Amino acid sequence: MKLLIKKTTSFLILILLITGIGFAQQQSTKKLQKNTTEKLTKKQKKLKKALISRKFYADLLKDKLFVMEADQLYTPAGQSFIVLPSLNFFAVKGNKVIFQIGSAQGIGRNGVGGITAEGFIKNYKFNPGKNVKRPMIITGNISPRGGGAVGYFSMTVSSSGNAYLNLVLPFSGNINMSGRIVDYQNASVFKGQSLF
Repeated sequence: MKLLIKKTTSFLILILLITGIGFAQQQSTKKLQKNTTEKLTKKQKKLKKALISRKFYADLLKDKLFVMEADQLYTPAGQSFIVLPSLNFFAVKGNKVIFQIGSAQGIGRNGVGGITAEGFIKNYKFNPGKNVKRPMIITGNISPRGGGAVGYFSMTVSSSGNAYLNLVLPFSGNINMSGRIVDYQNASVFKGQSLF
């Protein structure tokens, strides 16, 4: 009888161990599946957010209703300077463009310590890029408001709205600036007196 009780007890303990191990493996598998699903969900959410952001900026660029508020200005020699976005910008509204460089340190001819130029965009082209990792690119020619030599610009814009502008002036070389794209209606810029 003792032997039967011992064997029965051993058998029950073995069944409990096997059941416990099976349950633990099942829980571990469920937890792993849940973590994988959460990671995919987080990745999918991040991608969805990037696509929504990209569409917002792509629409602004396509509709030609944006302002690039610059926070850095680059010299032809490659030096960079931190600048005020409210005084340094590249604004596009339809076929009209305003480009301004300014400084809070001086008055300048435009009233904001730099230059302000207005003109018209011709040959505006928008390249949306192949995916969210590739920048959107816009290019075009700029004719000064009063006529004269034509300049050229190209701008790359990331999915998050960060932008880099290369402006080729007809007689003065290049001006490069980086900053952020904002909706034309929500721009916080101060336009000085246009020189041309």
